[in-house]
Amino acid sequence: PVAAVPETEQSKAERKARNRKVFDLKTQLTSLERQLEKYSAKRRTVEEQLHSVSDEQELERLKEEHIALVEKLAGIEERWLALQQDLEKLEAS
Repeated sequence: PVAAVPETEQSKAERKARNRKVFDLKTQLTSLERQLEKYSAKRRTVEEQLHSVSDEQELERLKEEHIALVEKLAGIEERWLALQQDLEKLEAS
């Protein structure tokens, strides 16, 4: 049988800091996933409206709203990917 090596104060502090960072990243990822769902639903609604509207001014407004939503989603997705990579690195170490 192998005896357990006592954890040093420094390694304990490093482990706790790492676990805290993992927790924080997972919390941020969950928040971003909720945002992705919310803005994706809004984008789908706007896309449906785009196909059914005949008023030119309303069509322009919807196009602008659609562009803004697509850009917002792209930003959220980029942030999610960066955080996911950070999490994978932490979990691998």
